[in-house]
Amino acid sequence: MQNLAKKISRVLPEDLIVLMEKIGALSDSFGFRAFAVGGLVRDLLLGAVNIDLDVVIEGDAIKLGHALARELNGTIVSHRRFGTCSIATEDGFKIDLATARKETYEKPAALPIVKFSSIEDDLSRRDFTINAMAISINRSSFGDLIDFHKGRMDLERRSIRVMHERSFLDDPTRILRAVRFESRFGFGISRHTEKLMKDAIGRSIFGRVSRDRMRDELILMLQDRAPLAAIKRMARFGGLKFVHPAINIDRDLLKLCNSIDAVYTRCGRLSDRRRAPEKWLMYLMALSRDLTYSQVSVICNKLALRKFDRAVLLLYKTRARAVTKLLNSKRDIAPSRVYKLLEPISYEVILLIMAQAALINSNAKATLVISRIKEFLAKYDGTSLQISGDDLKSMGFRSGPAFKVILDKVLYNKIDGKLKSKKDELEYARALAGNIAG
Repeated sequence: MQNLAKKISRVLPEDLIVLMEKIGALSDSFGFRAFAVGGLVRDLLLGAVNIDLDVVIEGDAIKLGHALARELNGTIVSHRRFGTCSIATEDGFKIDLATARKETYEKPAALPIVKFSSIEDDLSRRDFTINAMAISINRSSFGDLIDFHKGRMDLERRSIRVMHERSFLDDPTRILRAVRFESRFGFGISRHTEKLMKDAIGRSIFGRVSRDRMRDELILMLQDRAPLAAIKRMARFGGLKFVHPAINIDRDLLKLCNSIDAVYTRCGRLSDRRRAPEKWLMYLMALSRDLTYSQVSVICNKLALRKFDRAVLLLYKTRARAVTKLLNSKRDIAPSRVYKLLEPISYEVILLIMAQAALINSNAKATLVISRIKEFLAKYDGTSLQISGDDLKSMGFRSGPAFKVILDKVLYNKIDGKLKSKKDELEYARALAGNIAG
């Protein structure tokens, strides 16, 4: 049996190692066996740091979790039915503990029936061999590698290999996970695993999975470090038909996806007034670029998208073309006009418009669109006034719908550089109020 204690000490942060040792010692006191599992083990063998600590216990994980939470002064959330719990520590660590279990499926794509069992059974229920390894963290065996399924050999071969013949039928979301891991690590899906994937897709297996689970796995795939490779792979399998059968992965779409990645990297932080853009949402908009409004609505329902994400997708279909056309215009456009166009639009739509502009054959047009958007994000996005409705009230002006009209006009003049100070804003607002009153 291989021992990875030295590698653990070289690769993982010291505070994480101390935490693992603490869990191991506590497990010893209960007479339990404890194992770090999943991505942490896989990435450790690849020489990469992964601080997501998932621990499997041969014993009562919830009993151990409560004792650990007390010792760490952390908070715990437990799920008795599944024998799992999560602990959040004061210094920011999140530990997931699970009682070793065996899973069986009554029918394809159904949720599993859980029975508590051994580490061997627990690892056998995993998706791929590279994720089916464990490291003992008990004191006497700390660092011992548990590898029943030759996961380390598959890591060395750079191969994604499924655990058993019915794996994709039991859980079709593993298909998206396979292409995600393949593209992230630059691995290859084994020939037999690829055959099983194609067979499962041919049975229209995705239709049996809950909308929430498919949405979550699709999001993980599209927001990963290398989504374009995963998109290409899914397209070859016909695996994106579950999103919508009309999605067509052609050369132009792949170019747009490349452009999205470049724009997201360069411009995703241009505005410090907006939240970070959701890259997966940009890719989903790109995938649906040739679809009709009603077809995009179908996607929103099929994936059970939250209200905000649904609004962004549909807004892109209704507004992006008109916004791009105006920004393409060679005539002078006041900054306030650009502001009125872009301020109500989500960051994702704005960046996708930039990505599309970068593909325009005419460099002059692309430059106009991109430069106007960059100026908006850097200088005008989130511009606020020094005056408020209270100032209008102090002028004796009654509150009402006209308030917004006046304040908007003051804002647009400020953006256009016509108002430099609060005094300027007040004087202009007074003049506007007088005109309205008159």
